[in-house]
Amino acid sequence: MEEEPQEVELHSMDIPHVAAVELPLLVKNEDKAIKALGGKQKISDSIKDSSIPLELRLRNDPFQHPIQAAYSTNERIVLKIQIKKDIVKNNPNKSIQELIKLSETKPKVKPIAIIDKTYRFRGMSDFQVITKRNKMIQQFKSGVLEAKNYDTVKNYVLNHENFYNLSDMNNEYFENKDHQLPPPPIFSHINYPYTFKYQKNPFTSIVKDEQSGDLKLISRKVLEKLHTVIIPYEKEIPKEPPQILTKKYEELIKSRPSFGSPDDMLVKCIEWVKHIFDIKPFWLRRQLVDIIPKDYLKHLKNALPFVTYVYKSGPWRFCNIKIGIDPKSDPKYWIYQTEYFRVLGRSEIENDTSDDNKKKIIPKTLEDSKTKIEISQDLIFDGINLPTAITFQIGDITDMDITSIITIHKQNKGSDFLKNESDFQNGWINNQTIELIRKIMRYKLNCMVKEESIDQNKIYKFTTLNFNKEDSHEKEIEDGQHDEDQIIDDTLMNDEEVGDEAVGEDEEEVEDGELHHEIDEDDLMSKLQNLISENKELQHLVGFVKQ
Repeated sequence: MEEEPQEVELHSMDIPHVAAVELPLLVKNEDKAIKALGGKQKISDSIKDSSIPLELRLRNDPFQHPIQAAYSTNERIVLKIQIKKDIVKNNPNKSIQELIKLSETKPKVKPIAIIDKTYRFRGMSDFQVITKRNKMIQQFKSGVLEAKNYDTVKNYVLNHENFYNLSDMNNEYFENKDHQLPPPPIFSHINYPYTFKYQKNPFTSIVKDEQSGDLKLISRKVLEKLHTVIIPYEKEIPKEPPQILTKKYEELIKSRPSFGSPDDMLVKCIEWVKHIFDIKPFWLRRQLVDIIPKDYLKHLKNALPFVTYVYKSGPWRFCNIKIGIDPKSDPKYWIYQTEYFRVLGRSEIENDTSDDNKKKIIPKTLEDSKTKIEISQDLIFDGINLPTAITFQIGDITDMDITSIITIHKQNKGSDFLKNESDFQNGWINNQTIELIRKIMRYKLNCMVKEESIDQNKIYKFTTLNFNKEDSHEKEIEDGQHDEDQIIDDTLMNDEEVGDEAVGEDEEEVEDGELHHEIDEDDLMSKLQNLISENKELQHLVGFVKQ
């Protein structure tokens, strides 16, 4: 039987606070590692003053570009664990956790330090230029950068004729040869490495057109059309599924597919989707993936179009909605409005916790339902933990600051809390309330991603700020989301990196099934020819686009 871990009472006054540096290399010589960071004094100055960057130089070259560290203020504890020497000696390759299990007696555990600042090097080392054979650089290095006295610098300048008479350079200077020039200040314009994985697309082939003789690139992958109903905010909602899906469903029922076959599982998945949308008519796709039985999961994208449609814009953007229900018809649907944020590195966050260990809760929009359905807590914005989702329904938010704002605004505004008509920008919710909700969510997500503490004084300032309709309208952007919803930070993607048509986790289903597979080649080339007729400079692009 495993013994319970011993509780250790910590007194921060007795334990020293230290800083840690995580190096992207294996340290064999501590002195060299410290020198690569600029020396002990530079490290100390960076820890004391956060405005002084901590840099890692992999080469002793003034023209080498260092890697700059980012730091986290999350606290960690350094523990001293005493284990018998024979256990450690007899099991040299075992981890500390495994050694503790092998120990017959309870090991002594003592906290010796608290790490309150951690420096990490996640950036990319820029391309390097070796300057050892560059005479000009070596002369400049010894005569200026490493000069020990004034005469050395003076002689360097005199040897170069005081840098005058540059206009008298002859034609030989401009010949195509090594000019012994210094390397540019920087080569790469990106901070983080990206693996392109260049390889041939296994699902494409090059064929020769029989009529024109031109080579064409065609896809060998047969993609099943999902027939998902995707509509803009202004369009009327569908009253029933597409006729082709209705006919297909009738054929599936009549054929009586064998138990466990793909058609049988699709029918069962459709019935499950119908049942789940009877309970709640608005679902985010990530939530459906979280609660669906595992046997039905791979059939979900095929089953959804039989029951739901999707808005590609507006306050219910990319939310699966039960066919026949119009969220613009009744103010009660305000709780299902969605807010979308573009968070970089979401896939890494998703993998942090296994499905078995995720905490499950009943969403607020289902608290009054007779059928109790639990979803993973990390799919809901609680203002404390960094969520794995990037799209949230207003009615499911559990953050205390936001829920209290909604309650207070309901009481103070009365009937003015909801508008008379739903609009493209903010749906049913009044502009002041929705802007305040977005502002708080942006701020808290920013703090969570950067691992910073949330300042309640700022939240208080947000809530007391006097919004008006003109101010909030100026800040809204064309796609129905607030321009500041894109959190601009090194750890979050901004609009330039993502693009106007970037998709979140709830858009993937629609993108995979519909938007990218309805491109007609003849229509595309016809539009291109019309464009070229107006601008002759684009003529050379025709062959490139055909490829």
